Amino acid sequence: QEAWSANGLSLVPEKLLHDVLEASAEDMDAELVPQIVSMQEMAGGTPRQYVAFVSTYRRIFTEKREQLLEQISFLQAGLNKLGEAEAKVDELSQQAGKQRSLLGEKQAQAEQALQQITVAMQRASSSKTEVEVLQKKLAEEEVQLNSRKGSVELELADVEPLVAQAKKAVGSIKSDNINEIRSLKMPPDAIRDVLEGVLVIMGNPDTSWNNMKKFLGSRQVKDELINFDARKITAGIRNAVNKLLTQKAQSFEHQVIYRVSVAAAPLAAWVKANVKFSMVLEKIEPLEEELSMLQSSLDQSKARLIQCEDDLRTLDEQVTTLKDDFGSKTRETETLKMSLKSATDQLEAAESLLSKLGGEKGRWEEQVRALEQSLLELPLNSLVSSGFITYLAQAPEETRRKQVESWCKAINLHEFSFTQFMSSESEMLKWKAEGLPSDGLSMENAVILLKSIQVPYIIDPSTKATQWLK
Repeated sequence: QEAWSANGLSLVPEKLLHDVLEASAEDMDAELVPQIVSMQEMAGGTPRQYVAFVSTYRRIFTEKREQLLEQISFLQAGLNKLGEAEAKVDELSQQAGKQRSLLGEKQAQAEQALQQITVAMQRASSSKTEVEVLQKKLAEEEVQLNSRKGSVELELADVEPLVAQAKKAVGSIKSDNINEIRSLKMPPDAIRDVLEGVLVIMGNPDTSWNNMKKFLGSRQVKDELINFDARKITAGIRNAVNKLLTQKAQSFEHQVIYRVSVAAAPLAAWVKANVKFSMVLEKIEPLEEELSMLQSSLDQSKARLIQCEDDLRTLDEQVTTLKDDFGSKTRETETLKMSLKSATDQLEAAESLLSKLGGEKGRWEEQVRALEQSLLELPLNSLVSSGFITYLAQAPEETRRKQVESWCKAINLHEFSFTQFMSSESEMLKWKAEGLPSDGLSMENAVILLKSIQVPYIIDPSTKATQWLK
């Protein structure tokens, strides 16, 4: 005992009963740890007995709580069933009233279903007609579209290879050749003419030699030329470059410019190809616009056709569903007459059963209240019972009685019976039948023997306890 500090005495139940203390707190607002410590100090138990006391409390509380909760749950389930039965009676009563008015409603619904079938079939007929018209229109539009595509592709057939070849040549220009041009203080006229054409096409009006060198010095110069979109060439730019190509035609001749600069030759071809490509694009622009309009119209027609086909399938399904619904509502009229009689019979039987179970419901509710009260008192009853088993096993009856009274007063427990809490009438009757003496001390000892987690020491001169244990 001296080895245990006050803090140590509190830590033992806090550690061993962490989850049990939480459950206890749900059932009653009690400080169990101080009460456990108080009972240990009052009993003057050893550390080993203290641990056994706490462990016994854990087992008794857990087992008893599970039993009480199971009994409450069982009774509550019965009460719930009675409540469901009462609700069912109300439901049956309402159903009987509804079914009386439902007979007329079903006939009206059947008539309405017939009208819906007629409307749906008319809509289906209209959708079928529209689908046929759209299919014919689609065929005509596809013919026109393919015709315009052929015209556009024919116009582009000659110039696109030239542009592709020029872009490929630009991509093969070596950086050394570009740097060679940039290193010139005064470039030859042919190089200046070609670079002027490039800058003008790119939309750069500054054709000074410094700006040309700056353009060539860009890291993305070849990518800009390869990815250039000829649609950006306006009529004014094209006219300016055409004028340059006419006035400086020799500068753009491949043999001439190639002798002057290996890097400038692909640029000259690029200028001429893009000017020609721009002219073709301008020429086919109306065709492309017409092609775009035809494609848009074709897409709209296809979308509308898909929608109409979907609508038609939906309408067919709707007609089938409506016909089934019509047949169902016709059958329901007769079924409702039989159902009404069945509901009336069930209502009478349920009302008769509830009147017989009225007293049983009150008895169950009272039992639930008593069990809930036992659940509230469970932590303290389990505490005294654990102390009884741990500390009072070897004590005589009078010592047991006084110690229990002291504990009950200390923890504010008003009524306590060790054997009634730890056992039942049927269990004690069974023990008597097995040869156990019927006095209170023998019954208490029997409980201690069965519930103790420590090995008990038995003094049995009459051998009755030994025979009972066998």
